Amino acid sequence: MTDIASTPLAQTIQSRRSIKKFTDQPVDKQTILELLEISKWAPDHGVREPWRFLLFLGSGMEKLAEALADYQEHEGSKKPEKIRAQISELPGALLVVNQAEQKVKKWEEDFGAASTLIQNFQLLSWEQNLGMIWKTGDYIYSNRFKQSLGIDPEETIVGMLQLGYFEKIPKAKPRTSIEEKINIFE
Repeated sequence: MTDIASTPLAQTIQSRRSIKKFTDQPVDKQTILELLEISKWAPDHGVREPWRFLLFLGSGMEKLAEALADYQEHEGSKKPEKIRAQISELPGALLVVNQAEQKVKKWEEDFGAASTLIQNFQLLSWEQNLGMIWKTGDYIYSNRFKQSLGIDPEETIVGMLQLGYFEKIPKAKPRTSIEEKINIFE
């Protein structure tokens, strides 16, 4: 019997971490496109491929920073400049956006498919020493934020992936044993 935990895929899954601090090394557009091209092979009900992406790199980060600062200011935050500075300093960000879907069942299936695509992207990126953190702040529900980036208010932002290269890997947080989370019927 194979020791599943020692396979390369198992090692990648278990070693991947959310990265919050990045180096100044630029993120290559072609690398992101290649990673997404493979990540699209996520399980997807009916192969609807509900996703689209907004990729921000280099000076393009200013557009995202401005949209977030505007959202913060509109919501009454006293720190729009802080968020503008934080986002502007990131090497890159990827917004994953799902098409509008009115039927709950299809919306849930599409959200699951996009989430799986994101996990594929995270794992593939980790193998390339490209780290990220999946952000889902209140702004993803804001029509003002969406419209500032050309996202239809009916579309769903599944998340913003802040990405870049890293030097330090955070320690793993403990996980609950599956034995405590499973009911088995034999």
